[in-house]
Amino acid sequence: LDADTLLQSRSGVPAGRRHAALAAFARAVVRERGQVSPLDLQAAREAGLDDQDLLEVVANVAVNILTNYTNLVAGTVVDFPKVERLAHV
Repeated sequence: LDADTLLQSRSGVPAGRRHAALAAFARAVVRERGQVSPLDLQAAREAGLDDQDLLEVVANVAVNILTNYTNLVAGTVVDFPKVERLAHV
C-alpha cells in the first residue's frame, strides 16, 4: 500500500462503495453485538453484499474478538512496531 492508501485505511476512509458497505456492516455487528437490525441488513444488501459477504464479515469480527481476548488473557507481548495514533480518529 502506498502512504496515502495506508493513511486512508487507518483513518477509516473506505476505498469505494463496496468497502464502505463492508465497514458499515462490520461496525453494526460490533456495535449491536451481532444483533444487527433489519435496516442494517437492508443497507448491506442494497450496497450489493450477499450472504457470503455478510457471513465473512461476521466471521472476521468473531475471529478478531477471539484473538484479542485470548491475547489479553495470555498477556501476549506485542512484538511489532507501534504506530502513532492518528489525532483525528
